[in-house]
Amino acid sequence: MPDLIKLTDPLTTGPHVRRLQSDLLALGYDVGRYGADGWYGRATAAAVVELQQRLRLTADGIVGSQTWAALDAALLGRESSPRPSLATSPGILDRTVLHPHPPLYSARRSPRDPATIRGVTLHQTACDLANRPSRWDTLNAHIGVTREGTVIVVNDPVDFIWHAQGLSHDTIGIEFEGNFRGVDGGDDSTAWNNPSGGGIHRLTAEQIAAAERLFRWLQRWFREHGVDWQVVRAHRQSSSSRRADPGEEIWSRIGLLWIRRLGIPQDPSWVTGSGRPIPEDWGGAPGVSY
Repeated sequence: MPDLIKLTDPLTTGPHVRRLQSDLLALGYDVGRYGADGWYGRATAAAVVELQQRLRLTADGIVGSQTWAALDAALLGRESSPRPSLATSPGILDRTVLHPHPPLYSARRSPRDPATIRGVTLHQTACDLANRPSRWDTLNAHIGVTREGTVIVVNDPVDFIWHAQGLSHDTIGIEFEGNFRGVDGGDDSTAWNNPSGGGIHRLTAEQIAAAERLFRWLQRWFREHGVDWQVVRAHRQSSSSRRADPGEEIWSRIGLLWIRRLGIPQDPSWVTGSGRPIPEDWGGAPGVSY
């Protein structure tokens, strides 16, 4: 059994900490930006506390024999799960079997045939979320990208989640954390009027790097499921009330980049239901206003 691990000891480091971090990562917990580096820092301690709370242990951040045993049992349960982990890349956390899902307010039909999934829909959360993976467990989409640069798979992409009106049936919903302007160079009135939005945000360098990892992960997901990735959509294209979703910066720096890389045609005038076309400010059709 590894040594007792506790944050109060600043010298707590070594292979037993690395094993702890690797186990936590395998269960979908965030141990900090450097992953299994062998240092028991505050991010790892917070993950331990979250695990202890979930398993109804004393949530003190101290990893003793009881926590090790519970961690081993959780890993054994995960390995016996009929659904394999989706976390196959560094910086991709799989929480699909770690929380009651889907969100209680979400219509869901599970699973859908992967052959019916044609692409992704980009969203913004329009608010700040706490820097804890468990805070994302009620996400009404499939994948979240935190401002700290973590990609969290909250719901399996094959699950039906009502995330984007008419786009929900054949796309994977991806939420970028933040409250972004609809028009990047415009005033704050183009952002959602969200009292809890936490201010006006810009994409962080960590989010942009995370989008790169996510793009490669999605390419592999479509390939492994034998499906062609055919579309990248914006939520505004399916709902008149989502005018700023995902916002110009997310669309121009991520959405259009993905479209160019995939070599797929983009019809910025395309809409479904009450949706709005991609505006000229976002690189859409000339004359289409925000």
